[in-house]
Amino acid sequence: MKENRLCTADLHLHTNLSKCGDRNTYVASFIPYCEREGLSVIGISNHLYATDVDGINGRTYLEHILQGRDEINSLGDCGVKIILGCEVEIFWGYEPGLRRQDEHNFDYALLAPSHFFNWMNIYGSMDLSSADKVRDLLLKQFERACLTPYDIPVGVAHPLYPICCPWEQEVVDGITDGQLSECFSLAAERGRSIEIHACLYRNGTQLDGEGLSPS
Repeated sequence: MKENRLCTADLHLHTNLSKCGDRNTYVASFIPYCEREGLSVIGISNHLYATDVDGINGRTYLEHILQGRDEINSLGDCGVKIILGCEVEIFWGYEPGLRRQDEHNFDYALLAPSHFFNWMNIYGSMDLSSADKVRDLLLKQFERACLTPYDIPVGVAHPLYPICCPWEQEVVDGITDGQLSECFSLAAERGRSIEIHACLYRNGTQLDGEGLSPS
């Protein structure tokens, strides 16, 4: 087990209930990971989409991902605190995947403003033909993630990193320090946590004029 670890929780984990998860990954699969990495708390946050999103199947609907609660309960006292969340899709032009009347099913929610999955199905009617246009949408989506009201604790998943976008790093590199400050200030004002997402800082990207060390 790693000692003196700064972070002792991981709240963004997917099981086989998510399409992105390995088919052999269950909640119990993370127990050895927790022991190895020195984690005392984990959260299972499988993808949750609104039912009217084009090109999405039932593996991302509420009833499907709530199977995670049964898995957690079956483990009993396993030495790790395990809570159930969800990764809520908030695609532009669609309602959030988690409805207010359903939030009581979860301990927390991660709002995902930066997924560009199913690019043509979901964003086909929008002009996203350049990094600048994607960046503008990404900043609007971040604001929406902060302002969408829920009573349960809410975090912003992989903020400001356009996953599955053709211009990922170009989009990130164009975000100014002022825009970052505005986004994170809004998150703090609204009580939103921010996921520490390494891809946002990869390749020595400079956010404040100082290079970032690999450590």
